[in-house]
Amino acid sequence: MRDLKKLDAVQRAAVNACIADLYADPIPAARRFHLLNPKREGIYSVDLFPGTTTHKITLTITDGVATFRRVDTHAAIDRSP
Repeated sequence: MRDLKKLDAVQRAAVNACIADLYADPIPAARRFHLLNPKREGIYSVDLFPGTTTHKITLTITDGVATFRRVDTHAAIDRSP
């Protein structure tokens, strides 16, 4: 969880809000929940701050269970999800 440790308080609060939004049905469109890359099946990304693409959270979904992977800048996630 080193990605979480390097976040400031505002970013940590945004992570908590994002996780809460993932429980909504449907997930708010502003979060842009989507498959990160069709070649990497099962890895999804969500925008941390709705309306911007500065930071993302990635997660895997296997058998209906979501597992947190990373939170970082958009560019860093695209390089290493």
